[in-house]
Amino acid sequence: MLAQIDLAVQYRLILIAAPAGFGKTTLLVSWLASTARGTVAWLSLDEGDNDPVRLLRALATAVRYVAPQVGEAALAVLNSGYGRDPQGPLLGLLHEIEGVDDRIVLVLDDIHLLCEPGAIAILASLVDHLPPNLHLILAGRADPSLPLARLRARGQLREIRAADLRFSLEEATTLIQMLTGLTLTSAQIAPLYDRTEGWAAGLQLAGLAFQSQAAPLDMTAFSGAHRFVLDYLADEVLDRQPPEIQSFLLYTSVLERMCGDLCNAVLGIENCELSREHAPQNDHAQCPMLHGHLALQRLEHANLFLIPLDDERRWYRYHHLFADLLRHRLQQRHPGLVPVLHRRAAHWLTAQGLADEGIRHALAGADLNLVARLIAAEGRARLARGERATLQGWLDALPPGQVMASPQLTILRAWSLVWAYEPAAVSALLPALEGAPPDLHAEVQALRAFVARSRDEVASAVQLSEQALGCAPDNPLLQGFLYAGLGDTAWFAEDAARAIACHGCALECATRSGDLVQLVDAAHSLAQFELLQGRLGRAEATYHYAHELLIARGPVGQPFGELLALSRAGVLFERYELGPARAAAEQALRQATRCGLSVYAPFAQLELARITALQGDAAAAQRALVAVQQGFQRMLAQNDSASPVWAATIELRQLEVLTALSDGPAIVRWVQRHWTPPDPAASVTQILHQIGLTLALVSNHELPEIHAHLGDRTQVAFLDLAEALLYACLTRFRTWGLGAVVLELQTLAAVLHAARGDVRESEMALSRRAAARRTRGVCAALRQSGRADAPTAHGGAAALARRACAAVAHPVRRAPLGGFPRSPYHCR
Repeated sequence: MLAQIDLAVQYRLILIAAPAGFGKTTLLVSWLASTARGTVAWLSLDEGDNDPVRLLRALATAVRYVAPQVGEAALAVLNSGYGRDPQGPLLGLLHEIEGVDDRIVLVLDDIHLLCEPGAIAILASLVDHLPPNLHLILAGRADPSLPLARLRARGQLREIRAADLRFSLEEATTLIQMLTGLTLTSAQIAPLYDRTEGWAAGLQLAGLAFQSQAAPLDMTAFSGAHRFVLDYLADEVLDRQPPEIQSFLLYTSVLERMCGDLCNAVLGIENCELSREHAPQNDHAQCPMLHGHLALQRLEHANLFLIPLDDERRWYRYHHLFADLLRHRLQQRHPGLVPVLHRRAAHWLTAQGLADEGIRHALAGADLNLVARLIAAEGRARLARGERATLQGWLDALPPGQVMASPQLTILRAWSLVWAYEPAAVSALLPALEGAPPDLHAEVQALRAFVARSRDEVASAVQLSEQALGCAPDNPLLQGFLYAGLGDTAWFAEDAARAIACHGCALECATRSGDLVQLVDAAHSLAQFELLQGRLGRAEATYHYAHELLIARGPVGQPFGELLALSRAGVLFERYELGPARAAAEQALRQATRCGLSVYAPFAQLELARITALQGDAAAAQRALVAVQQGFQRMLAQNDSASPVWAATIELRQLEVLTALSDGPAIVRWVQRHWTPPDPAASVTQILHQIGLTLALVSNHELPEIHAHLGDRTQVAFLDLAEALLYACLTRFRTWGLGAVVLELQTLAAVLHAARGDVRESEMALSRRAAARRTRGVCAALRQSGRADAPTAHGGAAALARRACAAVAHPVRRAPLGGFPRSPYHCR
């Protein structure tokens, strides 16, 4: 069989699937001992790995065991707790593995334990994107939910099943001889072999049973069926052990894995007493005093189905079938003792920091108060690490009434729902938090602000966030989220100065907290808003400040530094350095995908759309727009309150691309779809449409189709209509405080006056623009048309569209907790 695995490793995927007791893990361990150990990464799965984030973290850690140079970026993102989509970090990890010179074999044992959709999706993506130098071995009791037929058809799958793992008669003879120490022939073993059908566990159990028989061996007395094997094992093996060994085996069978100290805790060795009400009837008055370490040594020496889990022989587990037998016998003889043993295990495991196992044993011991305390103590750490599926599973295991009766548990459930953006579900939990203790008041108000923002109740969200900041402890992470939410609220309230001050506070909080995603988010938002105010130098300084902080974090900060290239792309675009700007936007897009921070991907695509349009790369611009549309649809499914502004933003970007590409017919169709009359008091969505109409009319005033359409609809002279739209937008954005957008509108005003033949007014408009301290990026936008000394339609119009898009297109907070600072200007 070892030779078969050596051959199978030539395939990209090897599946070893067979029922319990066929020696799957034993075979792989033997193969591992015979091969170059440094090339094999091993991961033994458990039920907790159904959490996608935890599964991917375990995969990355296992691979780093044999390739320490990979996986650091993926772990950095996962440990940040923000990667909503683990697929991204997985693809980044596989990309790094592809750069390793050596072949790597990754073994996933007990694959049948993965059953939740999120974990199955990670496994499927792993199989679909295997790099050439990574070979995957899946071992388990059942086929995983993968497209095995497709893999077979492609010749990418090698399967090893129960028929391949069955012992031959010769192998069975050798095994029984080794176990019994007797010289037996194949003919003598044949009856046993026929009954077990080469089943490895059956042969091993039979051999162990025969060890203790004083009478001559009767091979025909042994039945090969699982149930009868266990019955035989109980009669011939377990009942023949000394009383202290029997007790040890039964009591420790509640453990999935064990070490000496854990066994002592379960047995109550510390005080050497089992309570009288739970004492087994056939035990001696005093409990067995067999020490855990000594007992494990004796069991291993006697080959009593004890399997070591590490090279140091510290952790062990029982053979699965043997453990089933012991648990069944324990439940039969001492049912009242079972929860007691589980609770003892839970206390010891929790004290050692093994919360997952501790909570599982507390649940099995029906100690719901202990479970609640453990979840309250561990829940925030799981949220911070992104293991929301694990936390949700723990909370779901408790009665709903117990969760709602505990403010600590209720608030944990509420935060997990915030991350999933389920404001209605969060709102339903708020009544249970009415009497929350004072140390939770800030979080409760932040949750209320989150719900208010989801309902567009801006005034309420501001008030609640003020209250949250007023009673918030010195928690820069929470304060940073509140300030960031405040910045967004102030921005859409068209108070640019206050929005920038609040995002400056968010950046200061991120610097103190050390949270990398919060740092990128705050720096990018602040830089974008500074660009919109025409403060290119400040925006560039903000980028460099955050980038240096990320570089100082070493490899952990590298993926976030590359993500921040999105801000650099905006700065470079303002300078009309289109080549470097495109490279920076593409770098940010790649890293957003690999980090699982998919919220950034549409913004990177928006940058690419405007850059490639000005480069004349129509195909690339259209691809970027399609990707933005798809990203918008995904965001719409999560947060429909953002949909009108997002839709208008995407439509405006489309018009910018059409204008840069001089696609007259498509521009006319855009105008027909999005007509809205001039109105400086319009909503944000309508003002975006007005900007687009201004752009379309001024840059295409010679297209008769536009004249005909708008003349019929408005009965207003074409250029008068364009002027009314333009000055409506100018009024609005002056009030908003967006100096850069105002400058671009003044450029369009110069274009409009030139179209009227009023050269003097055109020159005055440009003079006013120059007096407003235009940025280098503005000059570059004019130079791209080839005439830096004259107003141009397409140059000024394209620049206007990108300003307006940027005004509303900035990343949505992953925990949008709207807020308002007590002193919004004190941080900057």
